[in-house]
Amino acid sequence: MGKRLEEIGLELAKALGIIRALVRRHARNHSGSGALPQLPNVAKDGITRHTRAVPADVNPAVGDSGPNTADSDDSTTLAALLEEAKAASPQERIAWRDRIASYDRLAIAGVTPWLSDSTLAAFAIRVIWTVGEHGAPEEATKALRGARPKLSPALQGDVDWALASLKTAQKRDAAKPAEAAVGATPVARTREAPRMSTTTRRRST
Repeated sequence: MGKRLEEIGLELAKALGIIRALVRRHARNHSGSGALPQLPNVAKDGITRHTRAVPADVNPAVGDSGPNTADSDDSTTLAALLEEAKAASPQERIAWRDRIASYDRLAIAGVTPWLSDSTLAAFAIRVIWTVGEHGAPEEATKALRGARPKLSPALQGDVDWALASLKTAQKRDAAKPAEAAVGATPVARTREAPRMSTTTRRRST
C-alpha cells in the first residue's frame, strides 16, 4: 500500500510539472486572444497517454538533465526575444513587451542595460513596469529608481509615471487581504426592540 501511494505521488508530481510547463509556454508564445488549448487531463487518462505527445523540453518523463535546465532554457529564449525586440522598429518593438516581461526578474536584468540607450530606454521602462504590475513590484521599483537620475527629462517623466502606477498597484494589492477579511467576518445581528402598540387600551370598569 505504501509503495503504491509513493508511485501515485511521483505520477502526480510529473503531471503537475507538465501542466506548469505547458501553461508557461502558452503564456509566452501566445499574446493574442482566443480559446485556450485543452490541457492534459492526467487525473482521468493517466500520465502515459499524454507524456508521449509532450515536447521533450517540458516532459519530466523523458528525463531531467539537471536542476538548472529550465533556467538555462529561459535565459536562451529570453536572449533571443531581446535580440528580436532590439532589431525591431520603434513602432513594432512594443509587440515584444509582454513576452519579455513574462520572464519576471530575468526580464528586468535583461533590459536594464537598455536604460542607458536612448533608442531602447522607453521600451525597457515599459517592460520593467509590466514585470512590476504582474508580480515583482519591489524589483521593478528598485530598477527604475536606480536608473532615473541618468535619464533625460522626457524619460524621467516615463519613469515617474511607472513608479506612480506601481505604487498604486501595491496599495491595491495590500488592501485586498484586508477587504477579504472584512467580508469574511460575520456581522452580529442586533436584536430588534419590541414595537410598542399605538392603540390606547381601554380600562376595564
